Amino acid sequence: ATVLGVYLASTQGFKQALAFGDIQSARSNYYLRKSLQSELSDNIPLVRAYMKKLETGGIPARKEGLTLDTFVWESMKNSSATLETPSELLRESRIFYRSVNDIQAKVVNNTYGVTQANKLLQEIVDRMEKEVLPKFESNTLEIKEWLSKKDVEV
Repeated sequence: ATVLGVYLASTQGFKQALAFGDIQSARSNYYLRKSLQSELSDNIPLVRAYMKKLETGGIPARKEGLTLDTFVWESMKNSSATLETPSELLRESRIFYRSVNDIQAKVVNNTYGVTQANKLLQEIVDRMEKEVLPKFESNTLEIKEWLSKKDVEV
């Protein structure tokens, strides 16, 4: 009876530890993805302001850089939850940062004119707003609902 009691207690403890680990992982993933979603959302007005500056600022505006917020994106390099993020969301984020920076660099070195650059940047902004950010929202909502069923608020 003692052996059986110890076995049952350890099994139950193991199950609780796994459940706790799942909850901790989900919380970490929720906060990481929500933070990246917010950072990407915050970068859209920066891109729009840059586009406006290009249209009205002449040659000096073309030589000025565009600085995107990248704190979360850079911090994700050190997070164990990063690779638990759906690859599609990571891919879309990477494409956003790379494309905007590439266009800005091509404006500075006169490879792209203002009209071409603004057209490409507008396409990126539209895609982010209509396709990518809603995917982030849907994904984080799923995690939030799962956590809510476990009586964990985020």
